[in-house]
Amino acid sequence: MTYVGAEEPLSLQKSELITLLGKSSALLFCESVETFARLRGTPGLVDEEFLRLCFPSSLGSVAERVDHYLSVLSTMPTTLLPLLKSVFNEDDAIARFLEIGLGSSTRSVPWEEYICSGLENIKKRRSEEKAIDLLEAVKLVFAENGLLEDIHPGYEFRQEQFQTSLEVAESIALEKGILLESGTGTGKTLAYLVPVAYHVVSSKRRAVISTRTRTLQDQLMQKDVQIMRNLPELKEVRVTSLKGRERYLCPNKLLGHAHIALLDNSMNPYAKEMLALVLWSISTRDGDLDRIRISQETRSSVSASRFECGSRSCGDRGRCPYYRARENSRRSDIVITNHALLSSEIQMKSPEADSENGVLLPSFDVLVIDEAHGFEKALTDTLTFSISPRNIKDITEGVISVTGKVLEQLAALFDETFIESAKSRISLLHKETVHAAKMLASLLHSSYTRRDMILQGALGEEARSLTEKIDQLLRAQASMLVQLDEMLSESSRDGDEAPQDSNRDVFRTLRSQVFEIIKNTSGVMTRDDNRIVFFSPSESNRNGALCSAPVGNDTVISDVMRAIPIKIFISATMWVFSRGSDGFNYSRRILGLGEDFHALKLGTSFDFGNQLRLMLLKDMPEYFQNSLEYIDNGAEFICNAINIVGGGSAVLFTSYSDMKQVESRLSNRLKGVDLHVQRPFESASVILSEHVTNEKSVIFGTRTFWEGIDLPGDKLKLLIIFKLPFDRPDEPLTRARIRHYGERSFVEGLHKYYYPKMITLFRQGIGRVIRTREDHGVIIVLDKRIVDPQRNYSVKLLNSLPAGLLVERITTRQVLTNLRNLKKTGWLT
Repeated sequence: MTYVGAEEPLSLQKSELITLLGKSSALLFCESVETFARLRGTPGLVDEEFLRLCFPSSLGSVAERVDHYLSVLSTMPTTLLPLLKSVFNEDDAIARFLEIGLGSSTRSVPWEEYICSGLENIKKRRSEEKAIDLLEAVKLVFAENGLLEDIHPGYEFRQEQFQTSLEVAESIALEKGILLESGTGTGKTLAYLVPVAYHVVSSKRRAVISTRTRTLQDQLMQKDVQIMRNLPELKEVRVTSLKGRERYLCPNKLLGHAHIALLDNSMNPYAKEMLALVLWSISTRDGDLDRIRISQETRSSVSASRFECGSRSCGDRGRCPYYRARENSRRSDIVITNHALLSSEIQMKSPEADSENGVLLPSFDVLVIDEAHGFEKALTDTLTFSISPRNIKDITEGVISVTGKVLEQLAALFDETFIESAKSRISLLHKETVHAAKMLASLLHSSYTRRDMILQGALGEEARSLTEKIDQLLRAQASMLVQLDEMLSESSRDGDEAPQDSNRDVFRTLRSQVFEIIKNTSGVMTRDDNRIVFFSPSESNRNGALCSAPVGNDTVISDVMRAIPIKIFISATMWVFSRGSDGFNYSRRILGLGEDFHALKLGTSFDFGNQLRLMLLKDMPEYFQNSLEYIDNGAEFICNAINIVGGGSAVLFTSYSDMKQVESRLSNRLKGVDLHVQRPFESASVILSEHVTNEKSVIFGTRTFWEGIDLPGDKLKLLIIFKLPFDRPDEPLTRARIRHYGERSFVEGLHKYYYPKMITLFRQGIGRVIRTREDHGVIIVLDKRIVDPQRNYSVKLLNSLPAGLLVERITTRQVLTNLRNLKKTGWLT
């Protein structure tokens, strides 16, 4: 095989290379994507994109990558060879390469048996303890000229990281817990990971680390854990990443879809992606679908929700990546998860939870919550019960459709009178459920038109009565579904011809969905002084939903976490300026921590005074909701600013409505840029993946872009904040929480909850710009309320900004002049 662009430079013209390779059977690999693009169409040119899809961990030079591909393929069964014909033409270079790799294998068993055969199986923990002085170990690692500088190329000593690691180590040693703000750029992940690792090794305890997103969870596992393993005594630390069920490959569903896609010789694009999944599934160590770049449609087809999963009855449970991860977590020293799964764990452990559902995480003694400022939202989402009239109608329509088919297939096996009675009963339940759902939809619509979003008093009682009626009807449907399922099982045991498997799978999925709605109707009906029942409108659902949410998460968290000896809460934005306090009272409140819970604010490694310019348009009109003057002026400025700076820019909004109006005013006015506008329910990761590869890209984003987005260097050099990120004060849950925390007055609740929440999110937003010590950037705030001395939160916000960062209050014309000068001098590149 021939390697181009690796050890030797390309010295032939493309035409000469085509002539040369057209006369041989050589296969051509390129060192880079750019080289591949130049040589596209050359005979024998291997599209490595497919191989990267199958084996995403392949790194190194082209020669090293090819050797890795061949090595992995040689361990796979030769029975995969016929599948290539369903995807590639015989003369395709990639098909020829796969044939070489698979042809070197000596294994000839059916490929189906190899699916998920390479999953990691963590062994039980060893019983011996290691005597380690935690504080001394941390000093050896993080101190200047310490171990990290020896093992990690390019590592720079950071005083703030050293301080963070010592605080975490001391907190663990004293078992007192800590609430810690560690500024942007300190390397806080390693600073808590290393002390935790040394502690579990020396104590035989288990630690759980929770991150705000799955992306951060992957980054911790794939980057920071690997660095940690190079330290003394930490190579054998057992670490497992645990996500929700739907993030993993389902072997059962993969086999079903692969047989359909790969055995019909149709050579469709779906078959190519499915073949990549099959090859990946044989070599993967964890079956985590976040590690392979596939379409959302394909992901949905090969993963299982809790409704679809056969659980203990599934014949593939022994090789199921999700259950293997659960088993591995029980044998691990450290389990890395995310806030959503940790919140589900808390829900299952809460006093009112149904303990029969089991516990997702193993028992643990040390808990680290990273990006802890975002944990309140994750827990609220988990503890919120929600019922949608539209969803209820859709599910009950599905029930009558599938049960009708099942009863028809069972008619020959059971008494005709019973079958007809069951049909009538299901039909009646369907009719009454649809009617009750329509009544609930009408009530919710009435609530919405009156802007009375919190359902209380007579309105609340009417909603609760309708919910109770729906609950009774759904329980009756569930009872019939259980009975029919038993009949299906009985017919199978008796050797009779059972209904088609596809109908039975859909039937059991619907049964699970009905039970899920019942769980939510029960939650909505529960009378609890710590909950509110309210109407939540939805852009994707014209009827919206009836919700019940906890007003104060603090009680729930404190009750469940009380038994955990060591709790570490860490983030770059935990502190909010407050006269007369240490600035951590807001974080203590939302995390259910006592007033005396130890907290500390550390600095940052960045020089914000020299790296960042924060400008305010003092001649912008004041923001009011639905103000056309504000939107017109804002859109005009955004257009001018982006036309000066170009790509690597972003505008953050707090609502899709404002963003849509601004976008409409910029039609065909932006020059030389590619605008990516976030749509409702669109994944931020899709936009980001396009942004980082396109130097002309500009992002318009909402709340998901305010935090957790890492765009270093020229990927984000201009950030425009359209308005301060306040929650709507008339939003039911926000209003209820303001009253909850303002025991004496509504104003007290604003200061204790509403304003600090906005300031925390604002600090997160401006933290997107400076990600390394070499970065330079400009932030422009259109909302001049930020510097209004008549507003109490303005003082809080300005005093909560990073040290050294000054607010330049200048006119629109001056800001645009500054941008041109910064661009011209190269400061903003």
